[in-house]
Amino acid sequence: EEILPLVEHYLGLISQKLNKGTAGLSDAAKKAILEYSWPGNIRELINATERAVILSKEGAQVEPDDFALRIGGTLLADRY
Repeated sequence: EEILPLVEHYLGLISQKLNKGTAGLSDAAKKAILEYSWPGNIRELINATERAVILSKEGAQVEPDDFALRIGGTLLADRY
């Protein structure tokens, strides 16, 4: 329940810090974020979000591929 607001918060902060606009999270990215178990701590979430902003296209929605999260060795984005 709390994960999406956290990701969206850090998405805004990191986008501003890197001066890179995004159009928020795609529906597929939201599903992937909720499905991921986040075995690390808040640093994993922040690092994944920063990676997503860097890899996303300027002005586009952030997609699951941009997060590069893995479950059991498989990219989570491959499910969407």
